[in-house]
Amino acid sequence: KEVKWCGGSSIPIGYDYNQPNGLFVINEYEAMQYKELVELFLKGTPLRSIEGIFREKGYRHKHGAWQPKTMREVLRSKIYLGYIKYQKEWHKAKHDPLIDEVTHQRVVALLDQRAEVFAKKERRGRITSYLGGLLYCKHCGSKYAKDSNYRKNPDGEYIYHYRCYSRTKKV
Repeated sequence: KEVKWCGGSSIPIGYDYNQPNGLFVINEYEAMQYKELVELFLKGTPLRSIEGIFREKGYRHKHGAWQPKTMREVLRSKIYLGYIKYQKEWHKAKHDPLIDEVTHQRVVALLDQRAEVFAKKERRGRITSYLGGLLYCKHCGSKYAKDSNYRKNPDGEYIYHYRCYSRTKKV
Protein backbone atom coordinates (compact mmCIF):
# COMPACT_ATOMS: atom_id res chain seq x y z
CA LYS A 1 0.00 0.00 0.00
CA GLU A 2 2.89 2.35 0.70
CA VAL A 3 4.51 1.43 -2.65
CA LYS A 4 7.82 0.57 -1.06
CA TRP A 5 10.13 -2.30 -1.88
CA CYS A 6 9.02 -5.49 -0.09
CA GLY A 7 12.31 -7.25 -0.61
CA GLY A 8 13.17 -9.82 -3.18
CA SER A 9 16.08 -11.56 -4.78
CA SER A 10 18.30 -8.49 -5.13
CA ILE A 11 18.43 -4.71 -5.04
CA PRO A 12 18.19 -3.30 -8.58
CA ILE A 13 21.33 -2.08 -10.31
CA GLY A 14 21.47 1.71 -10.13
CA TYR A 15 19.87 1.93 -6.71
CA ASP A 16 20.74 1.33 -3.08
CA TYR A 17 18.17 0.46 -0.46
CA ASN A 18 17.58 2.97 2.33
CA GLN A 19 16.56 0.77 5.28
CA PRO A 20 14.87 3.37 7.55
CA ASN A 21 12.40 4.76 5.00
CA GLY A 22 12.15 1.66 2.76
CA LEU A 23 12.93 3.52 -0.46
CA PHE A 24 15.45 3.10 -3.23
CA VAL A 25 18.14 5.79 -3.39
CA ILE A 26 20.09 6.40 -6.59
CA ASN A 27 23.58 4.87 -6.62
CA GLU A 28 25.40 7.47 -8.75
CA TYR A 29 28.11 5.13 -10.08
CA GLU A 30 25.67 2.42 -11.19
CA ALA A 31 23.15 5.00 -12.46
CA MET A 32 25.88 6.46 -14.69
CA GLN A 33 26.54 2.98 -16.10
CA TYR A 34 22.82 2.42 -16.68
CA LYS A 35 22.48 5.73 -18.55
CA GLU A 36 25.51 4.89 -20.70
CA LEU A 37 23.99 1.47 -21.42
CA VAL A 38 20.75 3.09 -22.61
CA GLU A 39 22.64 5.64 -24.72
CA LEU A 40 24.84 3.02 -26.44
CA PHE A 41 21.89 0.67 -26.96
CA LEU A 42 19.77 3.36 -28.63
CA LYS A 43 22.70 4.19 -30.93
CA GLY A 44 22.45 0.59 -32.19
CA THR A 45 25.42 -0.91 -30.37
CA PRO A 46 24.97 -4.68 -29.85
CA LEU A 47 24.81 -5.86 -26.23
CA ARG A 48 27.94 -8.03 -26.66
CA SER A 49 29.85 -4.95 -27.84
CA ILE A 50 28.55 -2.94 -24.89
CA GLU A 51 29.73 -5.76 -22.62
CA GLY A 52 33.22 -5.38 -24.09
CA ILE A 53 33.17 -1.59 -23.73
CA PHE A 54 32.10 -1.88 -20.10
CA ARG A 55 34.76 -4.51 -19.41
CA GLU A 56 37.46 -2.25 -20.89
CA LYS A 57 36.27 0.65 -18.72
CA GLY A 58 36.22 -1.58 -15.65
CA TYR A 59 32.51 -1.08 -15.03
CA ARG A 60 30.93 -3.38 -12.48
CA HIS A 61 27.73 -3.26 -10.49
CA LYS A 62 26.79 -4.60 -7.06
CA HIS A 63 26.07 -8.06 -8.51
CA GLY A 64 29.23 -8.39 -10.62
CA ALA A 65 30.17 -7.77 -14.24
CA TRP A 66 27.78 -6.68 -16.97
CA GLN A 67 26.45 -9.44 -19.23
CA PRO A 68 23.97 -9.23 -22.14
CA LYS A 69 21.30 -11.14 -20.18
CA THR A 70 21.57 -8.67 -17.29
CA MET A 71 21.49 -5.76 -19.73
CA ARG A 72 18.27 -7.01 -21.35
CA GLU A 73 16.60 -7.43 -17.95
CA VAL A 74 17.71 -3.97 -16.80
CA LEU A 75 16.65 -2.30 -20.05
CA ARG A 76 13.15 -3.84 -19.86
CA SER A 77 12.53 -3.16 -16.18
CA LYS A 78 10.06 -0.45 -15.16
CA ILE A 79 11.93 0.06 -11.88
CA TYR A 80 14.01 2.65 -13.73
CA LEU A 81 10.80 4.56 -14.57
CA GLY A 82 9.99 4.87 -10.86
CA TYR A 83 7.76 1.80 -10.49
CA ILE A 84 7.72 -1.14 -8.07
CA LYS A 85 6.43 -4.60 -8.96
CA TYR A 86 4.11 -6.19 -6.43
CA GLN A 87 2.24 -9.45 -7.13
CA LYS A 88 2.95 -9.27 -10.88
CA GLU A 89 1.66 -5.70 -11.21
CA TRP A 90 3.64 -2.48 -11.56
CA HIS A 91 2.76 0.41 -9.22
CA LYS A 92 4.04 4.01 -9.23
CA ALA A 93 6.65 4.19 -6.44
CA LYS A 94 8.29 6.97 -4.46
CA HIS A 95 11.87 6.52 -5.70
CA ASP A 96 13.40 8.74 -8.38
CA PRO A 97 13.36 7.39 -11.94
CA LEU A 98 16.56 7.07 -14.01
CA ILE A 99 14.81 7.24 -17.39
CA ASP A 100 11.75 8.93 -18.89
CA GLU A 101 8.75 7.08 -20.33
CA VAL A 102 9.43 7.97 -23.99
CA THR A 103 13.04 6.76 -23.85
CA HIS A 104 11.99 3.56 -22.06
CA GLN A 105 9.40 2.84 -24.75
CA ARG A 106 12.06 3.33 -27.46
CA VAL A 107 14.42 0.95 -25.64
CA VAL A 108 11.74 -1.74 -25.21
CA ALA A 109 10.67 -1.39 -28.86
CA LEU A 110 14.28 -1.84 -29.99
CA LEU A 111 14.69 -4.87 -27.71
CA ASP A 112 11.53 -6.42 -29.19
CA GLN A 113 12.72 -5.66 -32.72
CA ARG A 114 16.11 -7.28 -32.10
CA ALA A 115 14.47 -10.32 -30.49
CA GLU A 116 12.21 -10.73 -33.52
CA VAL A 117 15.14 -10.53 -35.95
CA PHE A 118 17.12 -13.02 -33.86
CA ALA A 119 14.19 -15.46 -33.78
CA LYS A 120 13.92 -15.38 -37.58
CA LYS A 121 17.63 -16.04 -38.17
CA GLU A 122 18.48 -19.51 -39.36
CA ARG A 123 20.96 -20.82 -36.86
CA ARG A 124 23.10 -23.87 -37.45
CA GLY A 125 21.98 -25.69 -34.29
CA ARG A 126 18.32 -25.54 -35.29
CA ILE A 127 18.69 -27.64 -38.44
CA THR A 128 17.44 -31.13 -37.79
CA SER A 129 17.60 -34.18 -39.98
CA TYR A 130 14.54 -36.18 -40.92
CA LEU A 131 15.93 -39.57 -39.91
CA GLY A 132 17.79 -38.54 -36.78
CA GLY A 133 17.52 -41.21 -34.08
CA LEU A 134 15.74 -43.69 -36.35
CA LEU A 135 18.64 -45.34 -38.17
CA TYR A 136 20.90 -47.96 -36.53
CA CYS A 137 24.10 -49.62 -37.71
CA LYS A 138 23.61 -53.31 -38.66
CA HIS A 139 27.18 -54.13 -37.56
CA CYS A 140 27.38 -52.61 -34.08
CA GLY A 141 23.84 -51.45 -33.29
CA SER A 142 24.93 -47.85 -32.72
CA LYS A 143 22.78 -44.98 -33.96
CA TYR A 144 23.50 -43.34 -37.25
CA ALA A 145 24.25 -39.66 -36.87
CA LYS A 146 23.98 -36.88 -39.37
CA ASP A 147 27.42 -35.96 -40.67
CA SER A 148 28.44 -32.40 -39.99
CA ASN A 149 29.28 -31.87 -43.68
CA TYR A 150 25.72 -31.31 -44.87
CA ARG A 151 24.98 -28.82 -47.64
CA LYS A 152 22.10 -27.47 -49.70
CA ASN A 153 21.19 -28.79 -53.14
CA PRO A 154 20.28 -26.37 -56.00
CA ASP A 155 16.64 -26.36 -54.83
CA GLY A 156 17.68 -25.09 -51.41
CA GLU A 157 16.99 -28.37 -49.61
CA TYR A 158 19.57 -29.84 -47.27
CA ILE A 159 21.46 -32.98 -48.29
CA TYR A 160 22.38 -35.11 -45.31
CA HIS A 161 24.97 -37.84 -44.99
CA TYR A 162 24.52 -40.38 -42.22
CA ARG A 163 27.33 -42.36 -40.65
CA CYS A 164 27.57 -44.84 -37.82
CA TYR A 165 28.27 -42.86 -34.69
CA SER A 166 30.70 -45.45 -33.28
CA ARG A 167 32.68 -45.83 -36.45
CA THR A 168 33.04 -42.08 -37.10
CA LYS A 169 34.67 -41.70 -33.68
CA LYS A 170 37.24 -44.43 -34.43
CA VAL A 171 38.48 -42.95 -37.71
